[in-house]
Amino acid sequence: MNRSFRRVMKKVMNTILKKYLSKYFLLIVMLILILMPAGDVLAAKASQTDAEAESTEAADDSEQVVDTGIAMWNSFTVRHEGDGLCTMSIINPVVGRHKISEIYFYTWSDEGYKNDLYRYRGLKVKNERSGVWFASFNGNTHSSSGLYCTEVRAVSGGEEMVIGTFFFRNDFSMEKHHGWIERNGRYFFYDREKQVMKRGGVQDGITIKDDGSAVMTAYSKEKLPVLVRAAEVVDEICEPGDSLNVKKDKCYKYVVSFPYLMKDYGVGDYVGKWSCLDAHYANNILNAYGDQGQCGGECVAEAAALAYLFVELDFGDVYLYTNEVHGWVYADGRYYDPNNSSVNGPEKWFNTSTYVTYATNTYLIN
Repeated sequence: MNRSFRRVMKKVMNTILKKYLSKYFLLIVMLILILMPAGDVLAAKASQTDAEAESTEAADDSEQVVDTGIAMWNSFTVRHEGDGLCTMSIINPVVGRHKISEIYFYTWSDEGYKNDLYRYRGLKVKNERSGVWFASFNGNTHSSSGLYCTEVRAVSGGEEMVIGTFFFRNDFSMEKHHGWIERNGRYFFYDREKQVMKRGGVQDGITIKDDGSAVMTAYSKEKLPVLVRAAEVVDEICEPGDSLNVKKDKCYKYVVSFPYLMKDYGVGDYVGKWSCLDAHYANNILNAYGDQGQCGGECVAEAAALAYLFVELDFGDVYLYTNEVHGWVYADGRYYDPNNSSVNGPEKWFNTSTYVTYATNTYLIN
């Protein structure tokens, strides 16, 4: 009985294999090829999850990796760049079926507890297949250093949804800045009176992004280093308790202390040569670019350097006036000519309501 049954079953199986195997062989092979990479992807996901766990344990103070509890998706990192400046990133944000159009980082300090909440708009890394969004902020605009909280929200399908809430530390000295500062090749502006970082808008002819960093153009690349150096010089030569007139006098004496050198005379021959002519002339004395073998210059360089220092005193609009061969400053309705003041005395040439000649070119510094 058993032998007969086995013989019958053997004949049936041979018939099935001969009849159907050749017909569906290609389909079977294709199914195998499709299923094999899926196993590799699952293995890769498992290995990446293990790698993320290891990176979380190994993270140092320069970059904190916050475990979101979701493998591979919504990984939040913070990179510290010094002086309270941080760059936050969210990797592979996922909120549902719809494509993400915007990411926002709602950030506040634990001490401020949302009294210092700021919304930072995320920027997507170009050519990044994994989907990385980031935003930078400076802790000096918040209430304190220490523990921070960020709520990451995504805009998808027209709705703003919370991806997750993350905590991290941002320990730094709450040093107050004024004017322009440079950090890691990026420039930020702090209100010269309130000492709060500006985000968005235009300052000193330079456009500022929502994250507070300056838009880099040919013009701003020439001007920003000189503005930074001017702020440093004012801090070096002036005391906080000095009156405005005392600060003006110190700035004037600083500028005329350098030798009179005919580097770029006359100015009419150089109009249009640089994207920011006034910054170039001021640099001849302030040496913001670090390219001056000997600091000094002629009348336009003295006037341009004085104009940049006056901008940091924050007492009104500051202009550099020039004609074909000479330069002077017009600030807050008054005229200042450092070259003629040093040669002929300041009585008729410094802080006066009238001037003796005309200008062919006008440059607004701030």
